[in-house]
Amino acid sequence: MIWFEIPTPLPIQENTPIKFKIDNVDYILKIEIIKNPSAVIQSPDGVVELVEDKFGLVNRSKIHLTIFKYIDLDERVELKTFSTKKLHFKILLDALDALNYFIERYRIITGNYGLKLYFIK
Repeated sequence: MIWFEIPTPLPIQENTPIKFKIDNVDYILKIEIIKNPSAVIQSPDGVVELVEDKFGLVNRSKIHLTIFKYIDLDERVELKTFSTKKLHFKILLDALDALNYFIERYRIITGNYGLKLYFIK
């Protein structure tokens, strides 16, 4: 199981396992919405209303992802990006691929194209 946080609060029922398959590999994704510990929003009158929190100012998503295949925790792969870091952990890339796959399908089903995909920098 892999845990990581993204700044976008994904509007999905919390802690409900979502099962999907990519290239014959099973995945289970659970999302937990957590308060952003560094979020302090104040206004002169003390009332702040956020219509949308797509940048995670108040809430963030904690992703619990289970991948049903063996991945060597030390395996790294080379990515040709503009980053100075060329080698990245394969498990992280697999987790981001699964998350992006899920987000792409979620955007199509809900029409909520404001959700962004995540990549390694």
